[in-house]
Parts: sequence; C-alpha cells; structure tokens
Amino acid sequence: MNTQLLEALCKDFAAIYQCELIQDTIDIVRFDKGTPIDMAIQTLDLYTLHSFSKMIHGTIQMESKEDAGTTFWIILPLQIDFNLQTAKPIQTNPLNLTNKKALLVEDNDINLEIATILLQDLGFDVSTARNGQKAIDQFKKSKLYTFDYIFMDIMMPIKDGLEATKEIRTLPRNDAKSVHILAISANAFESDIQECIKAI
Repeated sequence: MNTQLLEALCKDFAAIYQCELIQDTIDIVRFDKGTPIDMAIQTLDLYTLHSFSKMIHGTIQMESKEDAGTTFWIILPLQIDFNLQTAKPIQTNPLNLTNKKALLVEDNDINLEIATILLQDLGFDVSTARNGQKAIDQFKKSKLYTFDYIFMDIMMPIKDGLEATKEIRTLPRNDAKSVHILAISANAFESDIQECIKAI
C-alpha cells in the first residue's frame, strides 16, 4: 500500500475516533508481515466496522503502544434476549457437486484465483473466462450440457455479466435456458438484484 495513503488512513482514523495516534501505529501497519492485499482487507474491515457501529449508534476506538501493538475495540448498544429460543436446524440433503462442470467468468486475477480454488474445493470441474464475450464464445463452442453452472461476474470489460447472461439465454441451443447462471457481485442494492433477475 502507498506509504502516504497508509499514513493518511491511520491519521484519519485517529481523528474520527478522537484517539491518540503515535508513530508506532503507522509503523505497525506498514511493517505488518501481511501482504498488501492483507493490509487492504484490514483497512476495508475497519471501514466496514466503523459504518456498522455508526449505523447502530455504537463506538469504536483504537489504542497503540510502542513495542506492544495496536488494539481496536467496539462497543455496541445491544440488548440481550435471555428468552430467545434456539431454532431447530432444518434437515437437508447435501448438494453433491462432485465433477459438476462450472464456467467461472471473472476479470480480476486475484478474484479468479480465489473463486477457482473455492469452487474446486466444492467438487467443481472449473473452466474460466476473463470477460462476458469470452464466456459467450466458450459456451457457444462447448458441447450441449457441458456446463452445469456459470458463475458470472457483473462488472467486466468488453461485455459485462448482465449482457453476457442475456445473450447466452437467447442462444439457439437447448442448454442455453437451462444452465444455472449465478451472479457474482458486491452490489447488493435491491435495484442491482432486480437487474440480475431480469437478465437471468
């Protein structure tokens, strides 16, 4: 992560929560053994935690001590329901995904690698495409019913996931309307959900 950006993030955090910031705070984050991706995730986690606590009128604070480390804590105004009854788990038959064929459509290298591993762990035989147009081309060239599932990213260059899904659904082949297409997106607003449903 850019050093100036990192320092700004730490100082902004201290200003927001009115807590003391010493140089060690920045050094701890900067020289963390984690990768830049880890540090980006940690920063995103703090932002998410801040947004959540603010939404329910909670507080979050930070304390940093030289040669000791940095501690974050959160206080939430929640009430405990001691009469809460535990719901009985619903008995379901596990879905067998072993050797099911999936087409994973994702343009981001890191997301593609992580999603591929996760799907393989579930038993999928995974093929990949880097954008919506390549997904369409790959689906067209495949034999009927090659793919059981298509995991489609929404925001992609050349052709996005919604357009690719619509085009796949209109292809003149029997599996075009039956293949399961699942959207992959960080956009979770109701309008985004409805757009995905319309495309599918």
